[in-house]
This record gives sequence, structure tokens and C-alpha cells, in this order.
Amino acid sequence: MSTQILTTLSTKSRAELLQLTKKFIPPLLPTYYKGQCGKIVIIGGCEDYTGAPYFSAHATAQLGCDLTHVICELGAGTVIKSYSPDLMVHPYLRDSRFLQNKINNKGWSEREFLRDEVLPKVNSILDKVQVVVVGPGFGRDELMLLSLELILKEIKKRNLPVVLDADALYLLSLKPELIKGYSNAILTPNLIEFKRIYDSVFNHANVNSNTQFQQEKSESELIKKVQSLSNYFNCAILHKGAKDIIVYQDEILINDDQGSNKRVGDLARC
Repeated sequence: MSTQILTTLSTKSRAELLQLTKKFIPPLLPTYYKGQCGKIVIIGGCEDYTGAPYFSAHATAQLGCDLTHVICELGAGTVIKSYSPDLMVHPYLRDSRFLQNKINNKGWSEREFLRDEVLPKVNSILDKVQVVVVGPGFGRDELMLLSLELILKEIKKRNLPVVLDADALYLLSLKPELIKGYSNAILTPNLIEFKRIYDSVFNHANVNSNTQFQQEKSESELIKKVQSLSNYFNCAILHKGAKDIIVYQDEILINDDQGSNKRVGDLARC
């Protein structure tokens, strides 16, 4: 790890970081047409969790993105649509209850159903967008996680940039090979999500065990672990915490700007 890189980047002022962020926001020009300032899809949202994908989608609009799609589970569609008329909401995903009630009546296997009924619809959206966010409010239903596994493969086929958060990180702790070597991915784990993935990759731990997660003894120790995991996956990692640690290969950025002590649920990914 380069101490010089760490020191240089970590001492950037809030004003400098804001100036860097502003470079992502496209200008409003009369010559632009709809979609020229960005097209993104958020893949997440189930019956129990509808706020998380909305927050992610709303954040993209705040940054100036023109077109925001949300692909969610059937039970979340109407709710997310009611949050904002700006979002294009596609309730294409199905959970295991649908499998029990519908699929078995037609003699489909899980993969056959997803291949024939779900993936073609999802792929039609993936072919239109430039960036993907997966995981917010996705849930851990077995059929949904299998859907996510297949969707990640489709994302990689298209070489799309993808941000993985929340339940997508849980799936990654079960199957790290899903994005290993995919440099267009960004992982955004908190302490517990990071430990699950790290232990799965390097310690071969059972991520469903009741392991007690504790803070690292030192910041430098945590940074080394984040860098090790970034090198393993060959992708960027944003480790969220009191200080956000952002690592890609030899580049390390520490964001120690103080946020609110009490946050709205699922706001971190925004």
C-alpha cells in the first residue's frame, strides 16, 4: 500500500471533493435530447422493501441522469410507481411464492421460468442503459437471488458498469466468483457486509453463521483488508463507515467528512 497516495487523497478538502463530484453532473444544454445525460437501471425492490430502490433512483435524478428505470419484484411495482412519476418501473421479477403458485402448474423448473419469462424482459432494459445498480431492497428470497445471479451474468456479457449493494453483496458472499475479475464493478459494503465477503473469500467462513463482527484494531489494518479484497475482485470497493474507505488497486481515498449521526434507512448508497 502506498502511504503517499493515502496521505495525498485523504487530505483533500470538502470543497475539493465537491468540485470532483460536480464533474459527474452534466450541463443542461438546449441541443441535448432525452437520454443524452445518462440512462440507468436500479434492480431491486420486493414486497417488503420498496424505499431502498426509490432512494437510489431518486439520487440519480438529483445528479442529472435523464432516464431512470427500476426493475423490481411484482409486489413492489405499484408502490414504487406511487413514489415518483419520473421513474420507469418494471415489475418483472418474481419470488418463490410465484414459483409455488404458478410455475409448478406449468411444469417449469426455476431456471426454465427465469430463462423464458424473466430474463428476456430484463435484458430488454439492460440493452437500453449505460449503468446498473443491483441490490437495494432486493431481499433474500431464493428465486429472487437466483434471478440476480443470472442477471449479473447478463450485465457482464454487456460489459456494463455495475454498483453492487445490500442483498447483492449478500449473494456475492455466497458466490464470490460472480464478479471476480470484473473491473467494471463497484462494491459498497458496510462493516458487516464487508466482513461476510472477506471471510468467505479468504477464510472460507460460513456467511450464515452467528459470527460476531467487530471493528478492526486499526484503520491501517482495515485499509489493507479492503485493498486485498479489491485486488482479489479486480474492482473498486467503497467501504462505508465513520470514515469511508475507497480503494481501487493502488489508489486509496479516505472520506472522513462527518455525515448525520442518524440516517434514513438505505440512504448510504445515495
